[in-house]
Amino acid sequence: MIDMDSITALSSELGKSIWPSSGATIRIKKPDIALRLPLCFCQDLDTQSDDTKSHPVSSRDTWTNVWSSISHLSDLRVLHLWIGHDSMTSWTNVDERSLLAPLETLTNGQHLHAEVNVLFLHPLHERLDQHYTDECEQPPFIIHRRVRQNDSSSYGKTYHMEWFLAFLELHRTQPQFSPMGLVEIVKFERKLWKEDPDKLFSD
Repeated sequence: MIDMDSITALSSELGKSIWPSSGATIRIKKPDIALRLPLCFCQDLDTQSDDTKSHPVSSRDTWTNVWSSISHLSDLRVLHLWIGHDSMTSWTNVDERSLLAPLETLTNGQHLHAEVNVLFLHPLHERLDQHYTDECEQPPFIIHRRVRQNDSSSYGKTYHMEWFLAFLELHRTQPQFSPMGLVEIVKFERKLWKEDPDKLFSD
């Protein structure tokens, strides 16, 4: 898990790459960055929230410093970012537009190819003002969505109506679902959530 100190250290290390004490320049062109952030850190970045008292140092300030350091990487051409949070709650609880706003600013009008890998959104709770949904204008970077790696023992016990991609379990265990790929499963289950969620958990 990446905690507040680690996030601050990331900004510091990037700064050293830009202004190393030795005077030599470290050229960073294609960094891969993987972050598992505390959920409270992500929620502090919500532009609609005024609560920044969760940490002694504002999460917004720390996040701004990280992206400020990245923006000063003059040789940066490609950026791959894997990002998630440390909670078992849905990724939909995160305002990913606020979280990735600095990347939007960085990639707009720049010769930078950026790809972001985040978790799937829950169809019932996604919001156009907080999330990059299929219905909204796409950002200037590519978004890939992945399945959360859950403890299989918790399947069907804890989440019930919070579950999304429940059909992945059927894909693993029921032969009739095996030919379906991830794209087909996501499309199929999203349709059910939107039209009639009760069908997902009916006997």
